[in-house]
Amino acid sequence: LHCLLDRVNAAAEALTEKRPDTRVKALSFLINSFRTNYMCLDDTWNYIGTFIDGIEHVLKKGRNQDQTLAAECLAVFCLQCDCNISDWLIKFSPILDTVLRDCSAPCTFRSACAITMAVMQLLAGSCDSVSPLDLMKTLEVVFKGSCLKGDGKAPNLDPAVESLHVAALRAWGLLFTFLADTDVGLAGKALLPTINSLLQGNNVDMRIMAGETAALIYERIRNEVDERFKGPTYTDLVRLLNSLATDGTKSRSKVDRKRQRHSFRDILDAVTQSDLTETSVNLGTEVLVLASCEDHFCYDILCTLLKGGLIRHLQQNTQVREIFGLGPPVLVTPSMLDRRSARDQRRLANSYSFKLRTQKLSSRRDQRARVATDD
Repeated sequence: LHCLLDRVNAAAEALTEKRPDTRVKALSFLINSFRTNYMCLDDTWNYIGTFIDGIEHVLKKGRNQDQTLAAECLAVFCLQCDCNISDWLIKFSPILDTVLRDCSAPCTFRSACAITMAVMQLLAGSCDSVSPLDLMKTLEVVFKGSCLKGDGKAPNLDPAVESLHVAALRAWGLLFTFLADTDVGLAGKALLPTINSLLQGNNVDMRIMAGETAALIYERIRNEVDERFKGPTYTDLVRLLNSLATDGTKSRSKVDRKRQRHSFRDILDAVTQSDLTETSVNLGTEVLVLASCEDHFCYDILCTLLKGGLIRHLQQNTQVREIFGLGPPVLVTPSMLDRRSARDQRRLANSYSFKLRTQKLSSRRDQRARVATDD
């Protein structure tokens, strides 16, 4: 761990280098390190100021690639570091918000800014200087670009723009998961007509994200505002969800149709019956049960940010565990290690036996082939 920390320190110092390639390599290393390892960083880390100043430098003066990586690195670092995120939110919000609003900025950079701001809001909690409702309005302006046009037809957008709109809606949904109870009803009800329009778009990722957001809105409103809530757009929404859950349009790829039907069957049940299939995630000594739309939404975003390192963070990272109410990390006892070691030994023994059996059968097959050739 000390060797890794030394390399992280060196990468943090390299963020202010003049060569873009050097900055890109440093950011890529930092993102991968923060994803795959939980380093218990906090205010006592000697290079924290160097890292924050370096990220700010890249966001302001870097190029498209390293700017996008810098925004992504900031989000992953905030999940990694046990510090006061509110100060960083106040510091970076004007920079990220300006990029998000700038239609001339690269779509990949704007997408990273949207997710990063939402993650920082989630971890910072209530912050008087930065309002989640204001950010949600900004995000809404972005993803409304995928709504139906005035003639009722879906717009034909560039794939990068479609990805930006999906990221903006995902960020909106993440903000909605921790929105104050007093704002849930107003914000959720106002977006439902837009959701119906997005469900009729051409992009399968946007349709699925719109459906998941609809399920999230209905879940929170019914749990915290009105348990019988349907709203004026409910009938049209159910019709659209049912249509997408049974869609067999040949103009769409087979993979897209399969993904869509699988997703919208669950979404339809969540909206109409308030019933969601529980998903269990094995964490070794624990099991994380995703029992609500809110849990699924947060888990999917963390999967996108932390990728293969998510399980380790769920086991060890206090901030990530708090999102799902898992409590303090579970200490691994010697008996647990013994059981894990025995399981690993059995797996290796079975793997070795399989290898020997494969080699033996292969040699016999070669002999049969020679006999057949001689005949």
